[in-house]
Amino acid sequence: MWETEGEPIDGGLRYRLFKEGRPMTYIELLRDWLKSLAFQEFFSGVLANAPLPAFRFELHPLANGMLDRHAEFVLLESPVPDRTANSEGFAEWSYPIVDYPTLGVLAVKRTFHRLTTGETNAETIRIREARDPSYGIIQPVVSFLNVTSDAVLVVPSPRDAESVYAHPAAFFRGANEHQRGRVWGDVADTVVKWGTMNANVVMHVGTPPNAPPWFHLRIDQKPWLTYPPYRDFVPPPQPVAPPPVPAPPKAAKKRARKPKGG
Repeated sequence: MWETEGEPIDGGLRYRLFKEGRPMTYIELLRDWLKSLAFQEFFSGVLANAPLPAFRFELHPLANGMLDRHAEFVLLESPVPDRTANSEGFAEWSYPIVDYPTLGVLAVKRTFHRLTTGETNAETIRIREARDPSYGIIQPVVSFLNVTSDAVLVVPSPRDAESVYAHPAAFFRGANEHQRGRVWGDVADTVVKWGTMNANVVMHVGTPPNAPPWFHLRIDQKPWLTYPPYRDFVPPPQPVAPPPVPAPPKAAKKRARKPKGG
């Protein structure tokens, strides 16, 4: 049902998507990311089978008026992150990403507990955390706004070995199927909501460069993509509604004259 067509580019590969033998549009991509488990796994498989040891993912920028265009994305070759997995890996990852420079690792970890469980009592969190190191990591994928509220981060929780989450290639080759699918579902849900509420916003979706070594996808209103055609993308002009055509003036009704002497 779905196919891809890949071609080499400088530093990676560019892919175009097809559905039932015809070009797949961005609106179809978002719909299938959101609703089709089969497509989620197909798309994850494309990334898992890419002939690159490690890579970053960038989707073509999305702007109002272009959702019916041919969907494409790139995988850009990237060095394998140098990280040492340890019991605090998830909290260490979260520390710089959520921009809490004044908080310690445990404080950030508790912030994630609140996001994933709804628990707000710090003492309860501390006690349960001491009994179960994985407490709070309930949701397979967590989505949240960054501090400046202009980007959403879609982050898989640690369900497998932490080495699985070091970079996109490791994640799509080693994570469980449910978690891989939820990542795409959450990305599509965020893009659809932002696209509905902010018709003039250009959305930039992908895995950012120089990010901490924990795989996540960023949906951002600010441009940061690095593939030159995506970096230099200029959104199509917004269609200008034609001025309303004035209604023709109503013809004055003529009163019939009464015959004289009537």
